[in-house]
Amino acid sequence: MSERRVDRELVIRYWGMLEDIAGKDAEAVTVPAQWKVRDLLDWVGSRYPAISDALYRVAIDGDIASEDDVLDGVREVALMPPFSGG
Repeated sequence: MSERRVDRELVIRYWGMLEDIAGKDAEAVTVPAQWKVRDLLDWVGSRYPAISDALYRVAIDGDIASEDDVLDGVREVALMPPFSGG
C-alpha cells in the first residue's frame, strides 16, 4: 500500500518590506500537501494582513511561481517585493 503524504513542511522567506511586515525573514510552516500557492498566500495574508495589500512575486524553490502551482514537494517559498536591476 502506498503512503499518502498529508502535510508538508516548508520555509517561507520574506524579503524587503515583507520582512518588515512579518517581523522576520523566514518561518517554517506545515501545510497540507495538496495546497497551492494561492492557499499559502491566503494563509500568510490572514497572519499578516498588510502583506495582502503589498505587491510581490512568489518563487518556489528558486523559480517564479503562479498561484496555481501545487506545494507538494516544495522546500522553500520566497515572497519578494518588486526590485530593479542596475
